[in-house]
Amino acid sequence: MRILARAKAGAFSARAKRQRPHRDDKIIAGWNGLMISSLAYGGAVLKEEKYTKAAQHSAEFILRTLYKDGRLRRFYRGGQVVGQAFLDDYAFMVLGLLDLYEATFDARWLREADRLTEEMIELFADNERGGFFFAGRDAQELIARTRPSSDGAIPSGNSAAAVALFKLAA
Repeated sequence: MRILARAKAGAFSARAKRQRPHRDDKIIAGWNGLMISSLAYGGAVLKEEKYTKAAQHSAEFILRTLYKDGRLRRFYRGGQVVGQAFLDDYAFMVLGLLDLYEATFDARWLREADRLTEEMIELFADNERGGFFFAGRDAQELIARTRPSSDGAIPSGNSAAAVALFKLAA
């Protein structure tokens, strides 16, 4: 045990001499939507109010801070709100708010989810071919407006939007 403790102290000392890596501390709307879903669902299933309260706190922060001028914004960092939200930001936030509603039965979250869904449809819908574009109609001029269609480590914006629309319809 002493050998391990000395080795650990030596490694820490050597590491302390190097420059620390950059810390990415931005708050992204869509990622918070995913976290809100997880916390709300976990709080309901495990009957842990602290998870549900954390989900509510995060949802309140996003809606109060990242919703400006009738539009969800992409991220917050260092007191600044930056960029317009993309499809996945809207879709993940809608799902998070719906899960929060299901965990608390507070109609506020259902109303907020419905409002964001209406905006999502207005900003991102591809009325000719169906589905949703990644960037909104109000985005800067793009060579092409892409439509995310495959899931990766996280669901695509179109997958999340489809689930959100299904849940709202039900």
